[in-house]
Amino acid sequence: MVAAARPALAALALLALAGCAAPDGPTTAAPPTREAVVLAPADLSGTASDLGLEAHEAPQDDVGLARLCAGEADVVVAGRTATAAERERCASVGLDVVELQVAAGADVLAVGPLTDTPDCLGLAQARAVLAGDATRWSQLDAGLADAPLATTGTRTALTGPADDVAAARRLPALETELGDLEAQVRAGWDAWAAADRTTRPAVREQVDALRTRRNQVEADLADAGAARDRLAPTLGRLGVLGPADLDPPTSRPPDGVRLLAVDGGAGCVAPDEASVTDGRYPLTRPVLLVTTTRALGRPAVRGRLLDAVRRVPSAAAAHDLLPAPADRLAAALDVLDAATPAEPPPVERPVW
Repeated sequence: MVAAARPALAALALLALAGCAAPDGPTTAAPPTREAVVLAPADLSGTASDLGLEAHEAPQDDVGLARLCAGEADVVVAGRTATAAERERCASVGLDVVELQVAAGADVLAVGPLTDTPDCLGLAQARAVLAGDATRWSQLDAGLADAPLATTGTRTALTGPADDVAAARRLPALETELGDLEAQVRAGWDAWAAADRTTRPAVREQVDALRTRRNQVEADLADAGAARDRLAPTLGRLGVLGPADLDPPTSRPPDGVRLLAVDGGAGCVAPDEASVTDGRYPLTRPVLLVTTTRALGRPAVRGRLLDAVRRVPSAAAAHDLLPAPADRLAAALDVLDAATPAEPPPVERPVW
């Protein structure tokens, strides 16, 4: 699977943001004084069988939320919201789920300047790429070239030097201009042959100017062809990138890399900061801190979460994540601030 590591990396990033260390093993008891137990997907890879589930059938989010409802974790870093069934399972043991979306990751699909593809892929096509099921472009669409499709996680592997990109981009225009000049030179010679002795020098001067320009275009075309040849190894590559590779909103990237939109059923949505953070881009992965009202009643849990949410804006980019919009982070802080501290258990007094 092409992007298998990205969700785990995002979760580990949030684990670091929270300043919490994952436990060495499940913590089944929950004394009021224990530290907050935070689990990320990477911490759950070996625990599926412990819960009576087959690891290959149990997504990590399923395992993490199951452990949250079992009281084995106070906070789970998840890539999706809890299902109705999971909420009911938690409620059945007196735990109400609280979800705080604090960041978002995304699989950003991109191609180089010479790879001829549509500007938008369907969601099924995108998922085939991410799952590694498509190894040729024609497997995505019969209208595409029957050429190898290789994925890369590095933007620079999709392109080459900016000068080569600029030269290769001129190829179609240069080919058209050369054809036009060839026709003009032929027409010029015909005009020269039909001219009388007095007008021939002027016609010859025009033909010579056209020939000079044609020779220059031929040289430029050769240079552009050489640049295209140097970029040839990038042909057919498809990048699976992250939010750090999103284009600046007001400028055309000089490397020629083209980010592909994805149609999840409601039309093509291009990847940018807004469409990733609000979830419209179909390959967005939300990053949520999932806890329970009972856990929030403990100062250790609430304090760790408050610290994590406050640090998201400054730390998310270092982990190839986009922080949630400021109003959403503010709402998360409001939820944490409003959490009611748990009442301490009554002290049993000795009977004299």
